[in-house]
Amino acid sequence: MRTPSRPIPPSPRRSTSAAFDIVRELGLAFPRAKETRYYKLPALEVDGEVFVVQTSHRSADPNSLSVAIGFQRREKLIADSPRAFYLKPHYQGYPVVLVRLDQIDRAELSEVLRSAYDAVVSGKVKMGRSRVAKRRSASPKKRIRRRPAR
Repeated sequence: MRTPSRPIPPSPRRSTSAAFDIVRELGLAFPRAKETRYYKLPALEVDGEVFVVQTSHRSADPNSLSVAIGFQRREKLIADSPRAFYLKPHYQGYPVVLVRLDQIDRAELSEVLRSAYDAVVSGKVKMGRSRVAKRRSASPKKRIRRRPAR
């Protein structure tokens, strides 16, 4: 990844929802992509699965996105460009990377959104599915022992 040449500038008058306009413009260009809400925040989805959402957790930096990218790709993005891509403990178990909009240019953002879109369309990544949830669902259910009726 290269250093952003023209980052998406923060503005004191621009809300994070207004900053999402650029994400909306780029993301809705993909086939079947639709605007939606995810935990009451602006998001984009394809075939009912969210691939990008505005962050809301207090640990995330302002003017950030959560992008469904997968665990391996996330590590590479953060290593290549830690100013633009980062992770907070709240998001650790989910296959997402956080993106600082003021540290990334349009071309790089478009590339990351395309990767997220492709990962979600292929079924390899689901934003709301954590590693912990995956492990829990794989374990056998406990048997409930009932006392015999008297």
